[in-house]
Amino acid sequence: MSQTITQDFLSDIVARALKRGATDAEAIAIETTDFSVEVRLGQVEKLQEAASRGLGLRVLYEGRQASCSTSDVSEAAINALINDAVEMARLTSIDEAAALIGKDELAERALLPDLGLYDQTIASLPTERKIEMAKAAEAAARARDPRIVNSEGASCSTTIGRVVMAASNGFAGEYQSTVCGLMVQPIAKDGDAMQAQMQVGSWGDFARVFSKRDSPELLGQVA
Repeated sequence: MSQTITQDFLSDIVARALKRGATDAEAIAIETTDFSVEVRLGQVEKLQEAASRGLGLRVLYEGRQASCSTSDVSEAAINALINDAVEMARLTSIDEAAALIGKDELAERALLPDLGLYDQTIASLPTERKIEMAKAAEAAARARDPRIVNSEGASCSTTIGRVVMAASNGFAGEYQSTVCGLMVQPIAKDGDAMQAQMQVGSWGDFARVFSKRDSPELLGQVA
């Protein structure tokens, strides 16, 4: 994802849709980066990281509407996206509820509260630290009780998201979000007999702000 999608980029797509005949239009882009690491018995078993991006366009034409999407932001793909959306809108049935919010109903950005969706600490968390957190949670679970004889493992994950939007009613904006998750699954054996029952415990925690998460040690003990 070398090209960063900006509000101006989406505003241009909206303007081009209007030139193709759309009555109104709105464009939205969603970018995410997902990371996860799984450890078991103190060793890393799986590590994954993936980035994705999608761009959607909704157009309205004389009471009709249609939506198209793409993950390709090349000029040719954007042209096709606009053409397809406008043509589909011309062919669909009238939807009396199809409309954008009025300009006079748009919220003033300065009055909007900070929802606390994004934490730079999570966004910049090193891979080594995420591995350490998963290992610490599993170690705490295994040390909690002598009946903990094995482990299904522990995992640490992060998701970093960005949403950008522009519409023909004058709105243009974006926001970022983060989530950090930690989960552990210890295995306990009740009794020494070969037929003793095995039980798997599980506990996890997800937080948008790193400082508000449960510690790996607490999470492991609860599990």
